[in-house]
Amino acid sequence: MLRLGTVPYLNALPLVAGLDACPGVQLTAAVPSQLAPLLREGALDLALVSAIELFRDPPLSWVPGPPITSCGPVRSINLYLRRPAEQLRRVALDTSSLTAAALTQVCLARFLACPDHEIVPAPPELPLSAIDADGVLRIGDPALRTEPEGLEVLDLGAHFDRERCLGD
Repeated sequence: MLRLGTVPYLNALPLVAGLDACPGVQLTAAVPSQLAPLLREGALDLALVSAIELFRDPPLSWVPGPPITSCGPVRSINLYLRRPAEQLRRVALDTSSLTAAALTQVCLARFLACPDHEIVPAPPELPLSAIDADGVLRIGDPALRTEPEGLEVLDLGAHFDRERCLGD
């Protein structure tokens, strides 16, 4: 039995469509932050995991192929702001993701002039109004379904334009 892990988001469907009907394949859906530990402990043989796992110790191996990436706006990696980005003091990161959490910290420091801020976790099912933070990261389908509730929304994919993405 081949045990495969996937994320429960629309962007993964083209990569795993029909695999759940294949004999000898067991497909497990979990958020990205849960897939890497399952892979490391041997509960999965292969999984769509966060790219940040290539930099953790010990790093996971990767299989060349189609990644889920962006060189521009994606609408599913959003930072909801209660104040201007450069004034953020407390940022809540979606506990579903590891790579988007790292991307948020890079964007805050490098592109949004906000190097000093406290990081706290935020489960994706909590309404934005229930999270005590100046900024809240949401990823995946929950980001697509989240109403901004009057907050400014920054699509973090938009901070990597095509020229910069392809030129580096």
